[in-house]
Amino acid sequence: MMRYHEMVIEGPRGWGAGFVHGFLEGRGSRLEVLDAEEEGFEVESLRERIRELLVPKAEILHLVVPEPPVVDVRHAVRSAAARGRAMTIRIEHAVSGIRFRFEFSVYSRQHATRLRRRLEQLPPGARLSQGTSFKETRDPDAAGLELYAPAHEYELRGEGEVEGDLEAVLPIYRFCRDEELVRVSRAALIAAGRKFSAGRRGRK
Repeated sequence: MMRYHEMVIEGPRGWGAGFVHGFLEGRGSRLEVLDAEEEGFEVESLRERIRELLVPKAEILHLVVPEPPVVDVRHAVRSAAARGRAMTIRIEHAVSGIRFRFEFSVYSRQHATRLRRRLEQLPPGARLSQGTSFKETRDPDAAGLELYAPAHEYELRGEGEVEGDLEAVLPIYRFCRDEELVRVSRAALIAAGRKFSAGRRGRK
């Protein structure tokens, strides 16, 4: 299992992320460093938004960094000052994974089967929360009605939470986020040392 660190970095607006990625590329790092905001993670605080309004030339970056390149990111931040672009690591801590909530209602059996299979056949390191549920309803009397009619011949409702190792959950989060009929919360980083909830595999 890959270990990750969340690194909150303050630097010049529009410059820091590109500099860090370029620095790592120059060091030959091939591991993906995630921009937590671009991924839709729950990161930015009200205090940070206020600071960026007060100091418009500053920017707060939330990077999720695999453990091997963490040392290189620290080095990049230190070396930025030599280029006249001071950067500071405000927060750094290890993370053990991520979690997100999902909710959907679909009226196509084919679409429902695809969604349910993706969410129940999770890779090792990912799990559904204990309260996750999938409920199918069938109403033969509604056959032939339009897709957005009040009644439907078939419906699958799903809601719950996926959590686990970042590299296992992230592809599921991206899949759900890209699905038009799936509503997802912002994914939350789980600090290292915190236990995952009692999860389950999907069941009929």
